[in-house]
Amino acid sequence: MNPILDEKQIIPTHQFGFRHNHSTKDQVRYLSRKYSRGKQVCSSLFLDVVQSLDKVWHEGLFHKLELLLPTEYSLLLKSYLSGRYFQVKQDDEYSGLRPIKVGVPHGSVLGPVLYLLYTSDLPQPEGPTVATFADDTAIMAVGADVVDATEKLQIAADEINNWTRQ
Repeated sequence: MNPILDEKQIIPTHQFGFRHNHSTKDQVRYLSRKYSRGKQVCSSLFLDVVQSLDKVWHEGLFHKLELLLPTEYSLLLKSYLSGRYFQVKQDDEYSGLRPIKVGVPHGSVLGPVLYLLYTSDLPQPEGPTVATFADDTAIMAVGADVVDATEKLQIAADEINNWTRQ
């Protein structure tokens, strides 16, 4: 699947996590090169999605897989996530089986890749820079002063926040 992801450039260039030959050092170099020039002020916002692999909504992921991948891949990945159930045990009692509608399997090779596909359409606001490492996101904006940089950062953060509500 990686050749298709690379050929179609599905995983955005701002994503440095869960990718071959990409590291935190590469991300720091990327951001440093972008903002080490001039005497402008840089405002930054750092976000971390807690338990990100557990928050991947299956129906939304299936829709994105259909748009991004050849049919045989999207159907295979859909079957990989479909038909899974969980059960809760408390003391000696068990709940009934419930379908799993969110999350990707932990410890699997596909889990992180599915998360990257799910978040591959994260908006790239005009001006500010978005850089992601797995589920960590840095948004950086420069301006002539703190107020200017912070206003640009707020506009970018609002755009990304609106995307998360879709």
